[in-house]
Amino acid sequence: DLMFQFEPINPSLQRKEQQRDVALFIPDEILVVDTREQQAWTIQYDFTWCVAGEEETVSTVDMARSGTTKPHQEGTPAQDRDVEPGGYASLTERSKQEFACGNLFEVVLSQQWSVPATARPSAVFRTLRKRNPSPYGFLMNLRGEDDSDIPWISGYAKGEYLVGASPEMFVRVERIEGKMRVETCPISGTIERGADALEDAVQV
Repeated sequence: DLMFQFEPINPSLQRKEQQRDVALFIPDEILVVDTREQQAWTIQYDFTWCVAGEEETVSTVDMARSGTTKPHQEGTPAQDRDVEPGGYASLTERSKQEFACGNLFEVVLSQQWSVPATARPSAVFRTLRKRNPSPYGFLMNLRGEDDSDIPWISGYAKGEYLVGASPEMFVRVERIEGKMRVETCPISGTIERGADALEDAVQV
């Protein structure tokens, strides 16, 4: 999906008009919680940008960091699965065949559906952390409950949040002995597994 933004590729499958290929999310405030070190801190940014096709710039400098608290409301309407019953298993079998003949080396199968939810995003996040205690998790307020109609949030549904948890560290940047270190440790498709954990470490 990302390549559609940069390369003149003709899609081979019909795509829904309302489907978003990429969502650029630039937060001005991030609450970081390190559960291992039992520490938490806030990072705040100020930035200036211009909406495409417009000349007037907008800045977060001196913008209020607080607002009116409103109760969470249901957002996305219910939607049936986009894969028929048994279809996910069929895709899995087809993928295995494609792997065997060399057409695939990595694939991420997915299915999409939505159901009404009355729980707050924070409650969903806490439940997810309890049932899937991964070292990395996130709760993003993509728009919240505001009543604004400014163009840069028009692509997000009112009350839209993104909640997730993952064991995978994508990129970590930290300062060690006065120098910056960038570390990445992806899980999917990186190395051939060894006979035990020690051989895995050698492969890495």
